[in-house]
Amino acid sequence: MCPQCGCDAIPVIEALMADHAAMAVKARHIERALDAQSPMSASSLTTELARSFAHHRLVEHEGLFSQLLEAGELHERVERIEAEDARLCTALQEADAGARPDQLRRLLADLMVHNDLENNEVFPLALELLPLERWGAVEAIHQRFLVI
Repeated sequence: MCPQCGCDAIPVIEALMADHAAMAVKARHIERALDAQSPMSASSLTTELARSFAHHRLVEHEGLFSQLLEAGELHERVERIEAEDARLCTALQEADAGARPDQLRRLLADLMVHNDLENNEVFPLALELLPLERWGAVEAIHQRFLVI
């Protein structure tokens, strides 16, 4: 996952990166359903992806991102990512595989770019910048959302 900086050694970052990997697999399944001209299957998979992304977003925003902001780190970047998360979350929930398959494909591509940005820039920066004492709070939020 992240052998360059070791941020995946932090359990919550490892879990968030695993979520990203699972979303990529789900996106590939959606694309295959679109290729097979199976909009019902693509819609069902998109609903699952939207649900997964919404849950993932809660963990990021309630945990990691809120701790970064409270620590006074990455305000502008976190605000941009939160806005992009909100846009993606809404777009996934409103996606219509039957009527707008090309739009759904672009949305999936946007989601993958977004997840790569978090994996390759935000998470390593969080490891570097977030004070050690704040990681406990991030993990507590992660644990709280595991039971959802």
